[in-house]
Amino acid sequence: MDCDSLSIFPTLLGQKWNLVDELDITRDVIHKFLDFFKRVFICQGNHEYRWAKLHTALDTDMLWSLVFSKKIDKEFFFAPFPANLRVTKNDHIILNDDWMLVHAKNFRQQAGSVAQALSLKYQMNIGQAHGHYCWGPELDNPSKSRWLMDLGGLFNPFLMEYVLRTSTTPRVNRGFAWIIDGKPSMEKEMVRGTFELSGGLKT
Repeated sequence: MDCDSLSIFPTLLGQKWNLVDELDITRDVIHKFLDFFKRVFICQGNHEYRWAKLHTALDTDMLWSLVFSKKIDKEFFFAPFPANLRVTKNDHIILNDDWMLVHAKNFRQQAGSVAQALSLKYQMNIGQAHGHYCWGPELDNPSKSRWLMDLGGLFNPFLMEYVLRTSTTPRVNRGFAWIIDGKPSMEKEMVRGTFELSGGLKT
C-alpha cells in the first residue's frame, strides 16, 4: 500500500488521491488476489510505515483494518479481514526453511546487492523488495549456493514522483516472482519512457 497521501514528496503530478481513495483501491486489488489464491499474506514495507510514523509505532494493524472497514457517517467501523488473508507487522515472511521474502529497510543502487547481504546474514534464499528493480533469479550470489531476487513491483513508475527526479538510480522495472518446489521463476518488464511535467507521459 503506497500511502501516497502521507508522503513527504510534493504532488508534482497533480494527483488528488487521499487516504480513503487509496483504501478503496487497495481493497479492490486484494480481493482480486483472493479470487486467484487460496491464501494471501501481507507484510509491511517502507510505504506502510508512513502511516506508522504518524501513529503508534508499527500500528499498521489499524491501517489494514481500515481497508476492510465500512464508512458510515464519516466514521470507520472496523470489519474483520477475509478468512484467507493474513497480515503481519513484520517486514518479512519466512516461507519455509530455505526462503525469506522481505521488504528490507535498506536501499542500494546496485540490483541484487541488498538480497546478497541478507542472504549472507540469514543464510537463506532471499526475495527482496523495496529497490524497484526486478533482478534474478538466474544471477545467484558468487557462492552459487543460494537464490537471490529483487522482486520489482506491480506499479506505474510514471506516477511515482520521486522516481521521476533526476538521479543516478537505475531505471525501475516491473515484475513478480513465484517459487515452486523451492525453485524461483520471474516475469520481468523493463519500463522505458520519459516524462514531462507540462506535457504528460511520452513513451
